[in-house]
Amino acid sequence: MLFEVQGFGREAADPRPGYLAALAVGFAASLTVPALLARWLFPQQAARVTVVVVTAGLLGAVAILAVSLTV
Repeated sequence: MLFEVQGFGREAADPRPGYLAALAVGFAASLTVPALLARWLFPQQAARVTVVVVTAGLLGAVAILAVSLTV
């Protein structure tokens, strides 16, 4: 989608469902994998570390989206 917003690709066409599904899986994995890794590495502070990791992931995703839409 980033390339479509910037003018590279098929901007006039709707995104394919498989492409959107792949984006959703990648987004879910980008939050789930670090959260599970944090729970495995820091079992005593699992709840706090998981919240911090997921929040950082969401903020990163929003920042990337904001930058890509303003460029």
